Amino acid sequence: PFVGHWLWNRFQGTGLWLALALMWLLSLAAPAIAISAFHWGGLQASQSDLPAGLSQWMNVIRYNPLLRLPEFCAGILVARLFMHAPRWNGALLSILSAVLTVVLLASADHIPYSLLHNGLAVPLFAALLLGLASGQGFLARWLSSPLMRLLGNASYSMYILHVPVYSYLGLLFRRALGVSNSGSVWMAAYLVSVVVFSCVFFKFIE
Repeated sequence: PFVGHWLWNRFQGTGLWLALALMWLLSLAAPAIAISAFHWGGLQASQSDLPAGLSQWMNVIRYNPLLRLPEFCAGILVARLFMHAPRWNGALLSILSAVLTVVLLASADHIPYSLLHNGLAVPLFAALLLGLASGQGFLARWLSSPLMRLLGNASYSMYILHVPVYSYLGLLFRRALGVSNSGSVWMAAYLVSVVVFSCVFFKFIE
């Protein structure tokens, strides 16, 4: 809270943009150092593919709260920017940033995983949030629809339940149906199940 209060009151105008850029660079510092120190291309998708010694550091990079602090601070600065900066064309900004985000994620196989996981997309997410917060354009209206608001409200339930649903549904597939928890049928069943359970959990429990 003290850092957030200081950021909120310290930066404005050009300084706000510079602080946001600094937070972005700081969010990339740890993964960049790991890649450099281990002479590692960073394109491996799974933990088992990592070089000896890097797996432990990768968990530190991904889950240590202090290393994720710059991303959190970037969010505070984006909120400050939204409240005090001049308004842009929110419809264009949201669509453009959404398309670029999809392009970035579609290129994930060619981008070091640690960079993508730890802040590479911060500028795109910031632009997307600014565009959507304006309430302008098709994308903002669609995400404000009752169905999408329900899914958004149920997102915390989804975060809590997605692993248990994965485990029990996989057990059901293997023991009751005699099939493995892989393939398009399994994925469709899993996605539908986790969404339904999350919405029910939100409505009647959360």
